[in-house]
Amino acid sequence: MTLQSVLQSLLTAFNSLGRSRKLLLIVLVIILLLYSLGPRLFGYGTYKHRYQDPNTACMAQNLIDFQSRIDNLDAFHSGDFADAVASKRMAYVGNGNIAAALGSEKGLYIRLNRALSQPINFWPVVQTRIEGSKKKSTVLDVKSGLAYKMQVLSSSSGCINVGSQLYAHRSRPALLVQDIRIQNPSTLPIVVEMDQIRDSGWEHVEIADASFTINGAETVKYKIYSSTVPLLKSDKVIAIAIASVSIESTTERVEANSIKKFHLLTAVHYTQPMLAEEAPKYLPDCIQQAKGELEKGLGINEKLLRQEHTHVWGKLWYSGFSISHSKASGAINGDRINRTLYYVLSNAQAPLHNVMSTQQDKTNIEKILYFPDNCYSGHSTLKSDTLWIEPEDESQIARVVTTWMITLEKLGCKLMVGAVKLTDPVTSVLYITSDHQHMQELKHAIHVKEINEAPAHEHHVIALHKHGHHFGGLPTIFWVSIALLIVVFHLFLFKLIYNEYCQGQERYSRSRYSL
Repeated sequence: MTLQSVLQSLLTAFNSLGRSRKLLLIVLVIILLLYSLGPRLFGYGTYKHRYQDPNTACMAQNLIDFQSRIDNLDAFHSGDFADAVASKRMAYVGNGNIAAALGSEKGLYIRLNRALSQPINFWPVVQTRIEGSKKKSTVLDVKSGLAYKMQVLSSSSGCINVGSQLYAHRSRPALLVQDIRIQNPSTLPIVVEMDQIRDSGWEHVEIADASFTINGAETVKYKIYSSTVPLLKSDKVIAIAIASVSIESTTERVEANSIKKFHLLTAVHYTQPMLAEEAPKYLPDCIQQAKGELEKGLGINEKLLRQEHTHVWGKLWYSGFSISHSKASGAINGDRINRTLYYVLSNAQAPLHNVMSTQQDKTNIEKILYFPDNCYSGHSTLKSDTLWIEPEDESQIARVVTTWMITLEKLGCKLMVGAVKLTDPVTSVLYITSDHQHMQELKHAIHVKEINEAPAHEHHVIALHKHGHHFGGLPTIFWVSIALLIVVFHLFLFKLIYNEYCQGQERYSRSRYSL
């Protein structure tokens, strides 16, 4: 049987059908075509193969180890560095004593009042650059307190990788650690620029050279920077000393099929704010403390040093909570919550895990933690936009952290006063206290939108958070199919009514007057 005869027989069978059956068959064929061809016509449900840049493929290969953490919102990837917004490009690290960031043009930050908000004209992070068309990206692992910056360059022999890892050591709060790894699998040598700015615009800074021999074998050279730093909006100063490992050259040649590594430590020690005339006598002690912390860190194996750090961060994240993902516009989801909590923890000290804390100090801290008046009794923090902004630089992080610290401090059980009137979110309007400073800071801890009653969680509100719209979570093709079925049903119903009243009346008339 030929194709022509098959088509002719199908056409004959189709013509033999009645009008209603023809219409129903046509509608079914249209539905099948929309179901099968719809993804290609409207661009959903299928993957369109596109040319992938070799550098993009190299970057994707580097991100494989981070993918599970990124999916679980334990790590955050900036995407293409050139296109990323500032809040995602910055990979920030801190330990309550010092802070710095990869992907940022700012330098070192130290503690002032409640956050790491005091900038220092000192840049501890070594910037790496490689010639050629490359891809750059940053990853912030909030669960481990590690920041990564990756640069990749595709070659015929593989992917050239220049990676930096940065962390502010959690149990050794004076240490900032940067590990650089350069991998060259190509058949030609490459040159990597190493930009170590260190002090710039720091007035009256004194610089001294020093060295340290690790286990009687390798000698490491470092520099010591010491001076005073004027405080923001104050007439007081801080005495500070910074010991930082130096790199030998601003350019590094990496031979073919080889790997080069750099282990760079920075130790920072500073005093409490004081009058400018009192600060110089504290500088010698700061210098000795910074030297001692740096040399202790150099004497520890790189992997053990990092394991100490990540182990403490794991303990800090031990307790927590989960929240379902909301697709509503402007909703606060797990990614923003985890990132904000990480910023707060990075600005908070952890004396229980500090190697310099004595057993008596730790016992006293544990006793304080058992006091019931340290609980939080304020309003829901999820309703305040000021607590969940996306900071774009270190100063904005310090402002967010300060707001959090004031909120948690002033709305604790010990300092709360009974409410005179209720607001949304629920908080007190009138306070009576003898502490004027407490009242001045309390206004930064109250986050109120308006005074009214919160609406009930109706079905459309729940659907909005779960699916991003008010129509529930069924796919679009389902609603299209339902609409087509309704149309077909009404056409069929119209056909029945037409046959019953119009054609039936015509048959009756012919039978009545026929001879």
